[in-house]
Amino acid sequence: MTFGSQLDPSHSSYFPNVTGFIRGDVNYHNVTLPSLSHPNTSDLAWASLARTYMADPNMTEVLQKIGPWNWSGSEKIPWSLMARTPVEVTAANNASARIAMVHGRIDLVDPKNVDDMRLDFEGVHIIGNGSIYYLWVCRANRVISLIYQIPEGYQNATAHAVEPEIASRINKLKTMIDQGIIDQDSNNDDNSGKSKCGFTLYSQIEPSQVPEQLMDELEEELQRPTGKWTVKSPKLTLNGVLLSKERGILYHINNTEGLRSRTFFRKVTTYAGTAALAYFVLLVLLSPIVDAVSFAGHIAFAILADGRPSLSLVAPAFLACMLFAYEAQFSILINQVQAPEDVVPAPSPIRQTPPSPQEDSSLPTQAPQAAPPTPSVPSEPSFFRLFMQHLRSDPQARIWLGMFFFLTFVVRVIVTPSLALFFVGTMYSSFWLPQIVRSVRRSRSSALSKEYLIPAEQS
Repeated sequence: MTFGSQLDPSHSSYFPNVTGFIRGDVNYHNVTLPSLSHPNTSDLAWASLARTYMADPNMTEVLQKIGPWNWSGSEKIPWSLMARTPVEVTAANNASARIAMVHGRIDLVDPKNVDDMRLDFEGVHIIGNGSIYYLWVCRANRVISLIYQIPEGYQNATAHAVEPEIASRINKLKTMIDQGIIDQDSNNDDNSGKSKCGFTLYSQIEPSQVPEQLMDELEEELQRPTGKWTVKSPKLTLNGVLLSKERGILYHINNTEGLRSRTFFRKVTTYAGTAALAYFVLLVLLSPIVDAVSFAGHIAFAILADGRPSLSLVAPAFLACMLFAYEAQFSILINQVQAPEDVVPAPSPIRQTPPSPQEDSSLPTQAPQAAPPTPSVPSEPSFFRLFMQHLRSDPQARIWLGMFFFLTFVVRVIVTPSLALFFVGTMYSSFWLPQIVRSVRRSRSSALSKEYLIPAEQS
C-alpha cells in the first residue's frame, strides 16, 4: 500500500472523522523467511522488503508465539473506529497539521472457530494525508511506542498531539492506585496467545471528490445538526496492512466499506419516524397482523443502541405493542364467536308420559327406600388446581398467558438474525392454518376459495 499525499482542497479531500464501522476482505500472507524463500513468492513486489524486515526474528520464537489460532482462516474483517477531536499542531517545515487520536478494534473471524481474535489498537489519524498509524501491544507504553512508527516529519507533531492523552491516562492510573483498585507492584502481563506479541497496523483512506470546505460543513452538520443543506456523504473506503513481526504474519486489508456512526444513527432516526407513522396507521385501522416480532425487534435494537436513536425507536415499538394488544383482543372475540361451533350439544332426554291412576292401583306397592347417605364435605382445592381450572375454562387467560411467554421468547431470540427470520417466516407461512383446520373439520372448502382469500388479504 502507498500512503497518501496532500490534496488540492478545492477539488478533493479526506474524511476528517473516521468514527464508524468498516467491513472488508483480508488476504493472509506468511512472511517468515522459509515462506518467503518459496518460488511462489517471487512475483510479490514487496517480497524483498519483507525479507529485510524479517531478517532478525528467531524462527523458534516465532513458532511458539503463533499459538493454536488458525491465522490463515480469516477472510473477512470487521473493524470499528472511534476518533477524538483533532488537534492543530505544527509539523515539519512549520506547516500546520491536524492530528486526531484514534481507538480501534479489529476482530479476526475464523468460520471454523467459535471464538474470535480481538485486537485493540491505539493510533493517530493525520487528516492532511488521510493516513492512520496504529500500534497494538500489551505493555503499558503503547502510546509512547506509537510515535516511533510514524514518519519523521510528523513525530514531533504527534508527540504534542498525544501528550494530553498520556497525561489523562497517568492521572487516571494514579487515582486507581490511590483508591486501591490496582496494585502498584502487580504484573498485568497475560500469558494468553493474544498478549505474547504485538501487531502494527497502517491504513490509508481513499480520497473523495468533495472539496475540503464542503467536507468540513458535512462533518459539522453531522456533529451538530441544524437542518442545513450539505453535500451527500461519500463512501468511506480505505486500505490497510496488519503486520506482526513476532509471528511472521501479514494481512492485506482491501475491498472495505465503511459506515459513519453519525450517518448510521441518522438513518435509524429517520427509519424510526417512518415506522412510527406506519404503525400508527395500522393501529387506527386495527389491522389483524401479529406485530409482536416487530415490537420485540424495535425494543431489542433500542436497548442495544445508545443515545437519541434508542429514544426514537421506542415510538414504533410502543405502537407495535399496542397494536398487538388490540389484535390479541380481536383474536379473543373471534375465538368466543366461533366457540359455539365446536361445542357438541348434549342429547335431550326422552320425555315419558305419567302413568294413569288405574295403572297405579294395579302396580305392586314398593317398599320405602332407605335414606341416601350423607355426602362427605369435599376438601378445598389447591391454588394450583384452581389456576389450572381457570386456564382451561377461560380463553382470555390462556391467550394472555400465551402472549406473555410469546413476547418473552421473541425478545430473547430476536437478537439472533437467523432464528428471528426463521420465526417470522414460520409465523406468516402459518397465517391461514387455523382457517384450513376449521374448514377441514367441517368438510367445507368455501373458506379456502380465491373469492374469499383475495378480499380477506386486501382488507
